Amino acid sequence: SRTSTAARSVLLVGGDDDESTEALWFALQQLDKQQQLHIAQTAPLLYGTMFFDTMESDDKQRVGLWWLKGGTGMADTLGHIVLNKTTLGHTSMIIHLNLAQPSAISTTLTNWVAILEKHVKAG
Repeated sequence: SRTSTAARSVLLVGGDDDESTEALWFALQQLDKQQQLHIAQTAPLLYGTMFFDTMESDDKQRVGLWWLKGGTGMADTLGHIVLNKTTLGHTSMIIHLNLAQPSAISTTLTNWVAILEKHVKAG
């Protein structure tokens, strides 16, 4: 199989900056030991690249994986690096909610949606 560098998707991970969001980040890294995964562990913006087999061809799909570590404050400051005119059309986001803290769910979602909206509009 060939590795395609042209077709690229982005998966953005955000949420409260706690151990459970970190656990999600590491779980994403362990999805499949056969995949090629390269993670640059530089806080507050962590980046990784994953390659997945596609159903349509023998090519591998390249996915950029970003974690806006540092919570909404860092995302508000650094979000433009990930969310910009070049990436918006092929970016998905996981907003991680810590269900062990049900009183924080609404606040977490509200804060992340506001940051997403700001960066998407600035695009």
